[in-house]
Amino acid sequence: MFEGRRGGEDIEAEISSLFQRLYGTDGICDLEKLCVVKNSWCWAIYIDIMILELGGNLIDVCGIGIYSALQNTVLPKLEIESGDNNEVEIMLSDDPLDGVEIDFISPLLTVTIAKLGNRYIIDPSDEEEAVSNVKLCVAIKNDGSIGGFSKIGIGSLDPESITEIVLIAKKAGKVLTRSVNRFLNENDIDYDESSSRLL
Repeated sequence: MFEGRRGGEDIEAEISSLFQRLYGTDGICDLEKLCVVKNSWCWAIYIDIMILELGGNLIDVCGIGIYSALQNTVLPKLEIESGDNNEVEIMLSDDPLDGVEIDFISPLLTVTIAKLGNRYIIDPSDEEEAVSNVKLCVAIKNDGSIGGFSKIGIGSLDPESITEIVLIAKKAGKVLTRSVNRFLNENDIDYDESSSRLL
């Protein structure tokens, strides 16, 4: 993501760790649905992000990318048969359009808010982050509820500030969710009609 940029690896590790924590929160992902064969095989989901242009907060941009990816990801359909010696055979469907939508992960959008004195800044830029020593990244579920949050930076936040930031994030998150969902719906590809063109 930040190849050649000083401190890039640290930024990548910080963002990766943040989203692993948020998506690891109870109620976000039904891990049992990732199981293919109990105690043997399971799906592992990886999301790679490449930032081509950045005009806002990096975490929130990544959050939109992850949200969009999960909304459009289809797992290949599998057929499981018993094999020899109590082993199983897992067969993958040859049809790339024959799959199962991921409906067991509640995708999250993030709203990052920086505290600057007694004021709060939504979606802070690099310059605004440079003069703020604490941010709160709030994860918003599709239904507008809070999916989790994480403090970023060396500064501290009192309980009153956290409450205010969460309320602001919920309002901003509803607007963001509507905008992203509208964009995804308007740009949804009908694979049945255009499969020959895509293949």
